Amino acid sequence: MKRTLTLKTAIGAALLCSLMISPFASAKPFPAGIVRLFSTNVAKPGNDPSWSNLNLDGMRLRPTWSDVQGTSGVFDWSSIDTVVALATDHSKMIGLSVGAGVFAPQWVYDAGAYKYGIQDGSGLSMPLPWDAAFFASWSTFIRAMGSRYDANPTLAYIVISGLGQNVETYLAKTPADAASLTLLGGPTAWKEAAKKIIAVYAEAFPTTPFFITAAKPFDSADGLAALQDLIEWGVATYPGRFGIMNASLNAHSSTIYYPNLAVYNHHTTQPVGFQMLCSASLDPVRLGGTLDMALSQGVGLGAHFVELYQSDADNPGYQTVLAAQGMALKSNLPVQPPQNLRIVAP
Repeated sequence: MKRTLTLKTAIGAALLCSLMISPFASAKPFPAGIVRLFSTNVAKPGNDPSWSNLNLDGMRLRPTWSDVQGTSGVFDWSSIDTVVALATDHSKMIGLSVGAGVFAPQWVYDAGAYKYGIQDGSGLSMPLPWDAAFFASWSTFIRAMGSRYDANPTLAYIVISGLGQNVETYLAKTPADAASLTLLGGPTAWKEAAKKIIAVYAEAFPTTPFFITAAKPFDSADGLAALQDLIEWGVATYPGRFGIMNASLNAHSSTIYYPNLAVYNHHTTQPVGFQMLCSASLDPVRLGGTLDMALSQGVGLGAHFVELYQSDADNPGYQTVLAAQGMALKSNLPVQPPQNLRIVAP
């Protein structure tokens, strides 16, 4: 009898394990298809022809922190809400980032965050990701954003900010910045701060995939190693939730560039995608080829979605390409397990 019970227990445990969904699994499906970069600062967003374009699966919004929270404790979500409502009405998904870095509002510095002047001639400043005062203010903002939007099914993905100068993870783009920022903490401090910020996004958006826009925080071997370590940590810590993308898709994109390799390596288990390097219509030389060539590279690297510019999204000559490549991107989606399974005892 004891042996029979042990066998039954083992079988039951195995069955339970096979049915259990990881506690880290996202309740929303991975975003997929063609996404248009869409401004939240237009007078009449509902008049945009992209809403009726069947070849576009969604819109990516990129407001800044100072747009949304120009004053401490006061949030203005109205421009985001307007576009999210339009997307819901037109059955489009939304990707959302709110840019921190150089777009941190002045009140963040008034509250004690260190104001680092970027040494590239731009005159811009940013808080450091590992600054405690910045982290406190930014964490509060992320949680407020998650409370407002995570439960909305139209929000398909959130893009992380606060790790670099804007949304991408570039922190030091010049040798002068690399030297100064290394003295202030360098790649080690950046990696640990990035983990803390990502953890806040994971907490604030428990059902929405959250994406890092990968780029070397420092142009050095240590900077690349920090990025690699961070991405592998994110994949291990948040399986099926931590998304990987970069903003440099072009006609020659390959796995030689680590952010592309990261997308390719994890496209069967994690949400992954790209943003176009530039508009194919307006800057084909920089793109290195045609829109079709660039999108084909994205598909070959395993991407599930690609974000592109308005000039390409609305171009009548590109619609056949968008239709075909959108289907190809969706075909890269892994089979995701059903969500929220309930096991009922007989």
